[in-house]
Amino acid sequence: MERASVNPHGFEEYKLNHETNQKNFDRRLEFEAEVRQRVDTLVKTLFVLCGGALSVAIGIFLRPDAPAMAVNQGCALRLALGLNFYALLSMSTLMASMICQGYWQMSMWQYSAESELHKKKTRNWLWRISIPFNWLIGLSGFVAFLVGMGMLGYVSVQAVKI
Repeated sequence: MERASVNPHGFEEYKLNHETNQKNFDRRLEFEAEVRQRVDTLVKTLFVLCGGALSVAIGIFLRPDAPAMAVNQGCALRLALGLNFYALLSMSTLMASMICQGYWQMSMWQYSAESELHKKKTRNWLWRISIPFNWLIGLSGFVAFLVGMGMLGYVSVQAVKI
């Protein structure tokens, strides 16, 4: 006596779900690669802008024949230089952290492949704290860049005598 199949299409549904999950995973990896590329481009742009602004500002305002400034302009200049320097440091830290995240992700994939724990989440505590750390460092560095460049522009405009 043959047993009637409860769900004759069960295997096809499983296969379809697996293919759909794989496509979604591939799309996510592509999206993460695009985001990473955009972050790299933004950070490199900020490096060039911040480094150039710091070099020019130091060259102009700290030379012996620098334009005379009021006390508030001197304070604004110090703050602008400090903010731009912080932006450089935070962007460097962000890039280093993202490189470490890539290494951690690769090692977690390797661990899960070697130990056959495909369904178990293997993210460690470093991974969990690095993501908010990246956001904190990245956003604070970007805000410092914007405010520092604005203040540097303000000091430069105020230093020009007509």
